[in-house]
Amino acid sequence: MSDYQTKTRTTARAVAGIAAVAHTGAQQWARGQLSREYADTMITEAETDVGSIISTYDSRQPPTSAAIALKNKLDKPLQQISSALTDLRIALRRGDHAGVAKAAAALVKPRTMLNAMEQVGL
Repeated sequence: MSDYQTKTRTTARAVAGIAAVAHTGAQQWARGQLSREYADTMITEAETDVGSIISTYDSRQPPTSAAIALKNKLDKPLQQISSALTDLRIALRRGDHAGVAKAAAALVKPRTMLNAMEQVGL
């Protein structure tokens, strides 16, 4: 496995894990098991962490055409998770239960895509 593949795998794993934690936090808030303040901190940190991970990953130059294809495959779910986390933070701060549910649901498909990439070796 190349260094770029390893970095891609690490990025996918990290972002999928953060999305899973954010999803759980949103569900717990919706059930009244988590305060809005705590959930806000959790979601805000998740959003910041994912942004940082994406920025670091994007700063690496894909060394081959295969690496470019790999990067292109990873970009969509990364951006979807980033966008869903932003929507989740906004909805949570507004106390918008429907918006939180919608944003949390939007984390599921891209997280599943990242998990699938991990399991098949990208």
